[in-house]
Amino acid sequence: YGDILPSQFCSMFMYMRSENWFFNYQFKWMIERSFDRLQNRATYLSDNTTVFKDFEKNYTEIGRSYELFFPELKAFTKSISL
Repeated sequence: YGDILPSQFCSMFMYMRSENWFFNYQFKWMIERSFDRLQNRATYLSDNTTVFKDFEKNYTEIGRSYELFFPELKAFTKSISL
């Protein structure tokens, strides 16, 4: 899909694939690692931002939102052709 995806994403996708990011996002340790890395890169987030703690606090509500959103996303992706 290199002809339709941004080159910067294609470079990152190599790591996503080799480290199996999507599989590992089922584990909280991977989500925490992602938040930590994002927090280190995002200049608008201070070092004492509680991103992962907020995620854990709202985990149930986030899960409900996911359960509503994911079937719609899946249906949409089946409806498009690349």
